[in-house]
Amino acid sequence: MAAMPGLPDAAGALPLAPAPPDAQAVAYALREKQLAESPWVDRLARAGKLTDVSIGRIARFLAQHHAEAPMEERDAAAGRPEQIAALAEELLTQVKKHVGGTLTEPMFELMARPLHRALPELHKLLLRRVKKGRIVQCHGAFVPEHVYVKSMDVEAISAALTQSKYHCADALADVACFINGLLLLDAAPAAALFQARYAAAAKDRDLDALVPYYQVLMALRRGLAASEAVAETALPEELREELRHGAQAQFSLGVHVARAMGRPAVAPAAQ
Repeated sequence: MAAMPGLPDAAGALPLAPAPPDAQAVAYALREKQLAESPWVDRLARAGKLTDVSIGRIARFLAQHHAEAPMEERDAAAGRPEQIAALAEELLTQVKKHVGGTLTEPMFELMARPLHRALPELHKLLLRRVKKGRIVQCHGAFVPEHVYVKSMDVEAISAALTQSKYHCADALADVACFINGLLLLDAAPAAALFQARYAAAAKDRDLDALVPYYQVLMALRRGLAASEAVAETALPEELREELRHGAQAQFSLGVHVARAMGRPAVAPAAQ
């Protein structure tokens, strides 16, 4: 609906003065919606205000996003077992460089061995997911601090920098990322509910069998990103310590989930 002259429109913006008939555009402006601070999921979880209703809405929001973002057949190959194996090997190779820093050798082995052992068992299941169209254009960084929920409104912002190889993947990459984020916020019941609500909304019967595998992959991915940031010499020590703690928390969670691989329930967060 157009605003009356001199009055703000529905978004609160004042109309611009009419342009001369011979005017030419030299630049374009982007109007962005301003979101309040308190309804971000990480803040709600820390304050104990994340409700079951909100979790259900977030699950349906993500399931709908995935349903509307299927991949072309050639892109869907990203979900094939050999591609998942290559991604896991790449993550493990890069993470191993940080043994002695943000994680220990035993922690590394506790994540690596279950990943290697589980992949042959999941081979047929992964192929079936490719055929079922479960490989989608993912959000890429679906974590609590990027998700906003207020009343019926759910929004999700992407990180400023997210590697493109994580954008075309099994839908469970987003699901596992969000579950991990809730677990690290000591919100295990919310994580379990989100897993169940997403599975119902997406009609995904394979979810329980595969989520732990993707949880470990996402913990490795985010732990690696934080570990690499710790090495940035230009960072102040306080920020470096915060990143180091974040990396260690991700790897600890990865170990905890890896130990419980094969169980359908969401593993509780590491203490």
